[in-house]
Amino acid sequence: MLFPNFRRIDTHCAIITGAASGIGRELAKRLLENDIAALYLVDRDLPGLLSLKEEFPNFSRRIQIQDIDITLKEAPDAIAKNAAIFFKKDSMPPVVLFNCAGVVRDAFAVKVTLEDIKSIFEVNAFAPFLLATACVREIWKGKSEVNRGAIVNITSVSPALHLFGQSAYAASKAALANLTLQLAAECSRKGIVVNAVAPGFVKTPMTKNLSDKYLEALATAIPNGELLCTPGDIVNALIIAAFMPFFNAQTITVDNGLTAIGLSTMHQAMLSK
Repeated sequence: MLFPNFRRIDTHCAIITGAASGIGRELAKRLLENDIAALYLVDRDLPGLLSLKEEFPNFSRRIQIQDIDITLKEAPDAIAKNAAIFFKKDSMPPVVLFNCAGVVRDAFAVKVTLEDIKSIFEVNAFAPFLLATACVREIWKGKSEVNRGAIVNITSVSPALHLFGQSAYAASKAALANLTLQLAAECSRKGIVVNAVAPGFVKTPMTKNLSDKYLEALATAIPNGELLCTPGDIVNALIIAAFMPFFNAQTITVDNGLTAIGLSTMHQAMLSK
């Protein structure tokens, strides 16, 4: 590993939601390439999960897949219980839960429907909340002074940007960001760290429908003009959030400076006109 003082990936197991595509899929591949002890992959896209498993035939015994809709009432307990059975040998190894599944449906606040609000919150906020607490009950029972794993949530820069049409999405991700801090406070005594990664715009299925004109306009807010990062860039941050020692209750923003300096760059551009 690039950072030798990090917690060893090969002694950990991991659960990844949204593992069939995008960031979740790239994360699964990276962990397998770094010899993760066992991997529990969750998505409702069964063909996607199967194709991922087929990419690593030598690791087939280390990989378990579960095709399930994470918003179902029974999903959190089912995932946590099945993962605990799969991981446990003589004793439970350190486990990392990566909440990578997410959904976005853009609509102006006055036009977004209650059904859309519910569906966005169910995937982006409720499911990570309920799965994390289910894992605490099934995998991380009791108190511990030693490392027992981590919970890593994927939030977003959207709440800080106030982009048109993202009221429901931004609200759901803001809820997840605050949940990260609350879980960090409550889970530390169990030997669990809780962190988040807030991506900017990433080349995934979630951004493929954005128009070139829209992306070009946003890119003007970044000094070097590079707006879209790759899933691999986000995975780098996820690895830090999960395995870096003395790193807890933190959010890593990966947006090439969009939220930090983007608005000032746009303001400077307007003043120069």
